[in-house]
Amino acid sequence: MQNDIRNSTSPIAVVAPFPLPTLGDAMDEVCLSIDRFCLLAGIEALSEMMEEDATAVCGARHRRHGGRRGYRWGSTVSGIVSVWGPGLAS
Repeated sequence: MQNDIRNSTSPIAVVAPFPLPTLGDAMDEVCLSIDRFCLLAGIEALSEMMEEDATAVCGARHRRHGGRRGYRWGSTVSGIVSVWGPGLAS
């Protein structure tokens, strides 16, 4: 004789051990996962493109040669200004 959980009166069989998500909750999670994937893939693609540009200008990383047009280090005065003002950035 097999036990049938649908006909059981046991409280363990009747109550789920955790609340089941709704379809809307599941779709929200899928959308967030896709957004995160696209963001990370975009960042990775931009990183690879910037590395290719740096290699074209500076040569291979950790290589010394006199014909390079630039360096991988340095500093510059930035034209980007905080929209929050000093001390208000969050």
